Amino acid sequence: MHSFCQALYEMGMLGDLEVVPISQMRSANKKHGNVGDIELMENNVIIEAWDAKYGKPYLRDELEELRDKLILYPDVRVAGFVADSIVDMRRDIETRKNEIEIETETSICLFTFEEWVNSKSASLTSVQKEELAYRWLVALAESFAQKRPEQAPIDEPCDGWVTDLIRVLEAI
Repeated sequence: MHSFCQALYEMGMLGDLEVVPISQMRSANKKHGNVGDIELMENNVIIEAWDAKYGKPYLRDELEELRDKLILYPDVRVAGFVADSIVDMRRDIETRKNEIEIETETSICLFTFEEWVNSKSASLTSVQKEELAYRWLVALAESFAQKRPEQAPIDEPCDGWVTDLIRVLEAI
């Protein structure tokens, strides 16, 4: 997700927003004062934040944590979660999401990964989408290979991720 935003930024598709360098993945957001895993800011103020959720389609506890963060960061306009499966949208989730949106004046989105990618690229032409795909792959590979220390200061072993990426690309 972070490399996707890096690619959008490189293409000038984020307007005045900049991509905040990714925090270490083993670090808790609360400890580092992050609103999300991926943050976009304008004039050093977080405007948009996204948290990736793996194996967790029911996000009630996460909504409560997000609410607490949004109280601390009142300038965030859009925030949400991106799950690796269909988000459980029970009535209590929808109700609480709406309550938090009203209280914080922040638009909250609960997406699958595919929905998130589509929402971020919906306004692009097919030629721009092709360029985005290329830039995204480069940003992902360079991030995994620790070649983007400014945007993706990853200090953990990434050999397995690079090997997996190579395997996926060879299968195409």
